[in-house]
Amino acid sequence: MAAATIDDMMEQEPAAARDASGHGEPVYAPEREVSAQDEEILDALAHEAQQEAARQELIARAYQDELEVMRCAEAQARSRARSMPLAAEAEAPRVEPRTPLGGAFDAIDELMRSRDTLRARIMAGEDLEIIARAMLVCVLVCAGAVGASVGLYRGGIQVIYAAIKVPMVLLLATAAVAPVYTSMKAALRHEVSLREDFAMVLCSLALSCLVAAALSPLLLLTILNGIDYHELVLGFVGLFGLGGIAGYVFFFKALDAQVVRGHRLIAVTLLTTLAMVGCQLGWVMRPYVVRPKTENVPFIRDIEGSFLDSVTRSMDSARGIYSRADYVSTRRVDVSRGRAIDTRRVVPAPTETHIPPTARRGEGVGR
Repeated sequence: MAAATIDDMMEQEPAAARDASGHGEPVYAPEREVSAQDEEILDALAHEAQQEAARQELIARAYQDELEVMRCAEAQARSRARSMPLAAEAEAPRVEPRTPLGGAFDAIDELMRSRDTLRARIMAGEDLEIIARAMLVCVLVCAGAVGASVGLYRGGIQVIYAAIKVPMVLLLATAAVAPVYTSMKAALRHEVSLREDFAMVLCSLALSCLVAAALSPLLLLTILNGIDYHELVLGFVGLFGLGGIAGYVFFFKALDAQVVRGHRLIAVTLLTTLAMVGCQLGWVMRPYVVRPKTENVPFIRDIEGSFLDSVTRSMDSARGIYSRADYVSTRRVDVSRGRAIDTRRVVPAPTETHIPPTARRGEGVGR
């Protein structure tokens, strides 16, 4: 406003001079003194110009600072981009390109040599039929070999019985666990495929059986050296315990890759289900280890108590403590109905005593 006022005053003075003289040429008025009001206007204009210059200088500095920050960020991004491939190669597992499986031996070889590739193949739905057949054969052969190893403790028909029952128990437990895995994934709103889940569980079981079969020569060595019955039972359980750890690690890695949320809940649920089903099936299908002096070996024993009761009795028996009643069975034939009937009488056990394990060795059927 002050600048506009001064310009108007400068234009009005020549115009007034032209009108007074009557000529077209401008007539400039003599210089006059600057009033106090004009000085205030000029000072205000100078002050505003200084403020504008300072503001422009601040904007320029801020712009330069912003450019410097952007250049530093870009340099850091380029540095990270150059270092990330090296770190990724160092941390990421080496996964070979997947080629179609030629047969069962290729699938088993991939299970032993390149488990990451096998997991990726199953999650992609590739060669599931070949993988399932290969893992089934692997379980039958390896678990059968372990069963035959413990059956040699008694020898004879028990070798065949144990070689049949051990794979049967493991496969039945797997058949119960795989649908639970699929149901848990569906409940947590994940993509489900029963074929892929069954193949993954079967691969875990096959890896467990491979580890157990690799350790089975230790059982044979201990049997040849005259191991005690109860120690052999504990060794048999520990053998499959080590194999189970290897198989569960394989399965947990696949679970972590397949499931985004709730994978720990699924892992605990499956482990609990497998333990309960497997222990009960193993208890129903016993005996696996039979004492050498047993004459008649049954394929499956009668159910006596529960699995937990059996564990407690085995621990007491290993220490030479026998405190349970002996069951004496007799059989008679109902001629009218043509079937055998079992009659049992219970002989009360004496007071709890401590008997050396060697005194009872070679008696009874076994577990």
